Amino acid sequence: MEYRIRGWEPAALFRFFEDISAIPRGSGNEKAASDFVLNFARSRGLEAWQDASGNVVVRKDGSPGAEGCPPVILQGHLDMVCETRAGVAHDFRAQGLDLVVEDGALRANGTTLGADDGAAVAMMLAVLDAPDLVHPPLECVFTTGEEIGLLGAQGLDMSRLRGRTLINLDSEEEGLAIVSSAGGMRFTLSRPAAWEQASGTALGVSVSGLRGGHSGGDIDRERGNAIKLMARLLRRLLREPEARLADFTGGGKDNAIPRECAATLVYPDEAAARRAQEAVRTLAGDMAEALRPTEPGFACATALEPAEAVPVLSREIARAMADAAFLAPNGVRQRNPQKENFVVASLNLGIVSTTPEACSLVFLPRSSVETFQEETAELLTLLGETFGFSVEVSGRYPGWAYAERSPIRELFQAVYREQTGRELRAEAFHAGLECGLFVQGLPGLDAISVGPDIRDIHTPDERMPLDSFARCYALVTAVLARLAGGQ
Repeated sequence: MEYRIRGWEPAALFRFFEDISAIPRGSGNEKAASDFVLNFARSRGLEAWQDASGNVVVRKDGSPGAEGCPPVILQGHLDMVCETRAGVAHDFRAQGLDLVVEDGALRANGTTLGADDGAAVAMMLAVLDAPDLVHPPLECVFTTGEEIGLLGAQGLDMSRLRGRTLINLDSEEEGLAIVSSAGGMRFTLSRPAAWEQASGTALGVSVSGLRGGHSGGDIDRERGNAIKLMARLLRRLLREPEARLADFTGGGKDNAIPRECAATLVYPDEAAARRAQEAVRTLAGDMAEALRPTEPGFACATALEPAEAVPVLSREIARAMADAAFLAPNGVRQRNPQKENFVVASLNLGIVSTTPEACSLVFLPRSSVETFQEETAELLTLLGETFGFSVEVSGRYPGWAYAERSPIRELFQAVYREQTGRELRAEAFHAGLECGLFVQGLPGLDAISVGPDIRDIHTPDERMPLDSFARCYALVTAVLARLAGGQ
């Protein structure tokens, strides 16, 4: 393949990022990427195994003189969030990414970049491939399904791992070490769809132009939720008994703040549809003005077209969908005022869908405090019961508590200080990290999470400055040298 990242060192680091980016690896479709890593290891004579979940573990002996040092686990995930810009056609199951180098940063053309967590994959491959690095014995763990509930890490046989120091490479800010993370779960409200038919004039309504972002790291940035905004519009429209709801669809991932949402309503005649269209324009104008400071790109479009025998939801279910989405809590729920107002608990309404079979709302609650998670679960259960929805909880994973003493944290801080003259910040992260599962499965584990700058993750605006990527790799390899007894 023709590599597009040129002039950056170490060249292997950037080459491996391009290699992994050429392989489709959306969550649930990581087999080819997993096989690539396994074949990479075996072609270099490294001990490696792949499990039923597609996780791959690769072992490398310590460098000369460091063979007897305690082993260290490097870890990241193979899968990525697959999002496209409106109007961009990209088959994530069959196509790799179209990478673009622009102004010293890497992005993908019209799609997410997958630096979350392709950066980790590339760093681990570069470490494993480098013949002259000084390092202790290594266990590089490549997991799957992280973006859809840490599924790979949940299925990993931790008993086969020897290391008790973990360097997770799934952080997205240079100069920041993550030392604690939130637990999470996928919470789905659904009820069977009941369809009727209506004819007349269809009114299409769409909300777009929102910034979106990560439902953990960006949840406190006052970004608009397209589903919540659409629910407000629908409640206004469904006050009129003549309005029939044919579709309510938005969001694509429970861990991404939804940027777009669409709905279709059917009215008995064009005059009624035009009155509804004007009502949408008026309310959307008020919403745009209120959202201007945080969401200047907010847009609400409408369109009219003839409708003949269109399937529409029963009035009861239509109102239940709109009312439940409107009333659903969303955003920050708890903060810790003693720790710089750090977000302790939050909730993201990430997906709404109407299919021939069912109508669903999908949430992702997060908290580093278990009692807050239980409170949110009770609240969502009550919301579902109130509007006739059944409840399903899946993909639950634990939080990662802050350790008062952490040798790996102290070592990273010392090396970062030597390299930059600045202090490495240590903070809790309000999102799910696989560290919680590793800490739970490996008693006595000392863990940290670091990574390069990756901006606007989980959106088509995702980009990674190449100089930050190189510096992160230099930091990690310097820490490994120290752990091997190097100076």
